[in-house]
Amino acid sequence: MNESRSSAFISYSREDSEFALRLAQDLKAAGAEAWIDQIDIVPGSSWDNAIEEALEAAQYMVLVLSPASARSENVRDEVSYALEQGKIVIPVLYVDCVVPLRLQRKQRIDLRANYAGGLAALLDHLRVSRPNPEVLEKVAEADARRHAAWQAREADAHRLAELKEQRKAEEQEPGGKTVEENVNQIEPTDCPKPRRSWRLGAIAAGILLLVTTVFAGIHFFRRPLSTPAPAATSNPNSGVTPNPSPVVTPGSTPGKSAPAAQPNGQANPAPAAKSVSSRQQTHQDSSGSENQQSSLQGSQAPGTWTDPETGLMWTQEDNGNGVTWQQAASYCKSLALGGYHDWRLPEIDELAGLYDPSITVNAVGELHGYQMHVRGNIELSGLPWSSTAGKAAGEAMAFGFIHGTQDSYKYGDIAGSRALCVRRSGK
Repeated sequence: MNESRSSAFISYSREDSEFALRLAQDLKAAGAEAWIDQIDIVPGSSWDNAIEEALEAAQYMVLVLSPASARSENVRDEVSYALEQGKIVIPVLYVDCVVPLRLQRKQRIDLRANYAGGLAALLDHLRVSRPNPEVLEKVAEADARRHAAWQAREADAHRLAELKEQRKAEEQEPGGKTVEENVNQIEPTDCPKPRRSWRLGAIAAGILLLVTTVFAGIHFFRRPLSTPAPAATSNPNSGVTPNPSPVVTPGSTPGKSAPAAQPNGQANPAPAAKSVSSRQQTHQDSSGSENQQSSLQGSQAPGTWTDPETGLMWTQEDNGNGVTWQQAASYCKSLALGGYHDWRLPEIDELAGLYDPSITVNAVGELHGYQMHVRGNIELSGLPWSSTAGKAAGEAMAFGFIHGTQDSYKYGDIAGSRALCVRRSGK
């Protein structure tokens, strides 16, 4: 163990749990001794005792500042205890907020705009003399991707505002007022009064009805009288008999009549039978298509989406918070959803099959405001892990649905990593 390192207790509000966990994971991976309740409290331990012991053992307190932590009573108690015990409190600014009075004079580290730079400064304050350069490089790359996505979103918002202003200018009339404003200024007296034309309409309808009745009567009385056609009777001299009732014969289907004979004693031509066969085939094809569609719809379990192109069943959303590759694989393996227990991490090609740049779905969680291009209306809050090996040992591939990128990450990378599970439907 590096003796120059000192332990740090991370204090935060429950509303900032995801960011605090990401910060703790990055500090640990870079070489700092960071303690956070989410992963460092032993199961079965007393929560209050574990926190108190960790505070006593830590030399530093890293306080995640946000509106939620500023109003949290638990965070205030932890800060008060740390200051009374002579601990060094390092506030790190996560979200703009009113800094508590007791911390106004404390030097703060800003993690909002430059997380990678702030993390390096925090590691220096915690006396980590040689932080892991791979971790800092990976954090810087993730920062660059987030910044690029943010710039693209800002550019889109600016363009949208310009289009709105342009449309507003086009709708304005020469007097300087929009059409909507001019309509709102019309006085009720300026509106034309409705004409009382209902009487004229009723008279016209009556005349039309009278003319129609007259013409119908003329047509009825001028019809030629017709006599009913004689009923068909059997003529022994003609050789033609009425069609008998259907008779079931060997080889015929019960409920269906045999082909009637022609006047010359010959059977009906073959095309008629072919027509019946074609209708039956069409009905069978239609029934098969309906059964197939019904089967596909029946495979849609709650909380899942089945890809009609591949037959893969996906969870409708990822796990929602940062996980390592091992945690993601364990999450899918133990998942019980829709009555199925054979969920797994997808391969990178299977994830790539979900990407469609023509489809836009709003991201959730810490990526709220970003736009994902994913099929099936799947809700994503980060980059899903895959089961495909990465570019180096101890790495796995992950897929980004913002730009459709495939990147290799270390198994322990937790920032922005998610678990999206898949299974083969029909099993």
